[in-house]
Amino acid sequence: MAFTAPVADRPLTQRAIAYMNEESNFIADLVAPPVSLDVSQDETGSYRGYYVEFDRRELFGNADDTDPAKQYRAPGAATPIITSHDLAQSTVLLEEHAQKLLVPRERERYAGVDVRAMKLRRVLMNTMIRRERQAADVLFTAGNYATGLKETLGGAAQLDDTGVDPAGKFQEWIFKVQKESGLTPNVAIFGADVAKSAIGGFGGNLRGGGISENGIFGLDQVASLMGLDKIFVGKTTYNSANRGAAISTGYIWSEKQIALLYMPPELLNRGRADVMGVNQAFAPYFCYRFLPSGVGVSGMMVDYWYDFDHNGEWHRVRDLSKITQISNLTGYHVSAAVN
Repeated sequence: MAFTAPVADRPLTQRAIAYMNEESNFIADLVAPPVSLDVSQDETGSYRGYYVEFDRRELFGNADDTDPAKQYRAPGAATPIITSHDLAQSTVLLEEHAQKLLVPRERERYAGVDVRAMKLRRVLMNTMIRRERQAADVLFTAGNYATGLKETLGGAAQLDDTGVDPAGKFQEWIFKVQKESGLTPNVAIFGADVAKSAIGGFGGNLRGGGISENGIFGLDQVASLMGLDKIFVGKTTYNSANRGAAISTGYIWSEKQIALLYMPPELLNRGRADVMGVNQAFAPYFCYRFLPSGVGVSGMMVDYWYDFDHNGEWHRVRDLSKITQISNLTGYHVSAAVN
């Protein structure tokens, strides 16, 4: 009779390893700041909120307008008394997105590892990736910028081509935005290839500035040379392959693009977890992420329920928000910025 060795139980473990994006990779809530709105549900079940938006003529005036309060004031002309303001009540239709997963009861705790917490964290991460894609779709789409506030660099005009002056190009773009909006761009979003090129001095085009002896720059140094307060880098990665195919990693933010933006000081100095009320958002920043008041800092809602058929618990993460473009005049978009 053959001897059968006894089966030993697996040793307990208190470790789990999982790939995920670093928190610092996510920039959506920094470049599309969250703003809370009082919302209501309409007859279709959709959530709607409203905010007040003032007409650009309040700043620039209109020479053809019949209302003297809105006419262009030429040098030396009398200053009229403004008795009214053009404003509109703009509507935000919030979008609800949700992801859920099942954790079988027998796997809720695998040895010393809380599988439920790990799985929930992965769902939260997927929700953050979806937000990142929403922000990139708004900020890295040339069609969302006004005519004259976007361009594609080609030929020998890319920032790392010989003889190109990157700092001069940035000042050219900054002044174009300032002319149209009265606001001076002070931050930029770099795709990964642009950031790598910038660290290397855009192919040597930043050398000799008295800052870098070896041609290697920190992004804070690059920002200073470009006349900016901050540079954000879009380096969130995701799997771009279809379901069932081999993993193909890619960047959510297109690698060779730049978005140059005016960001009000109250947005630039806020913390990652700060949510503004709609009454705090004064400047026409390019885009905000609107979310309902009272849903918390993240704007995400987590719930769960037991499934007797599967002997486990469903865990769901709901995201009720909408990244909404406010202005196409407070930014400048550059495609094919580097080789």
